[in-house]
Amino acid sequence: MHRITIEFPPSDDIGYIHRVRNFAEDLFRQIELTGEGTVRDVDRVTDRLEVRIRKSQQLGHGLDVIRRELDRHHLAADATIRRA
Repeated sequence: MHRITIEFPPSDDIGYIHRVRNFAEDLFRQIELTGEGTVRDVDRVTDRLEVRIRKSQQLGHGLDVIRRELDRHHLAADATIRRA
């Protein structure tokens, strides 16, 4: 299993937090509901989201999905993606 952490700058702006949570929900639908992996704490995310991709063959696709959704939610400039 491959762990990916997506970090956002801490914010008290409820609108920004709402965008981050919308991103997390969309990511959940594309990663977890397809069986590629898991997305943790979707409903509580504020500045850190953990994604686990099950298979090495799916890692590239999973990272592409993450980047695409970050762009779509206008969060790409704010996010830091770390693989562990």
